[in-house]
Amino acid sequence: NVDRIQKIVNGLRSLSRDAERDQMAPVNLSVIVENVKSLAESKVRGAGIRLEIAKPPEVVLLCKESEIEQMILN
Repeated sequence: NVDRIQKIVNGLRSLSRDAERDQMAPVNLSVIVENVKSLAESKVRGAGIRLEIAKPPEVVLLCKESEIEQMILN
């Protein structure tokens, strides 16, 4: 339970900060998807919705992680 809460808090911090000056960096797509999944699950759980996401391929993106997380979450 504490780990789940920590993931949610870290995800919210990441999404809420200004990433304009972040450098592009290699990030595994599955890490990005897992971060977004944790946040999305916390939002929909109260509505009785079960979120299932197929495991993404092992792909490394050169990106600004927070921008990709925001795009997927939206």
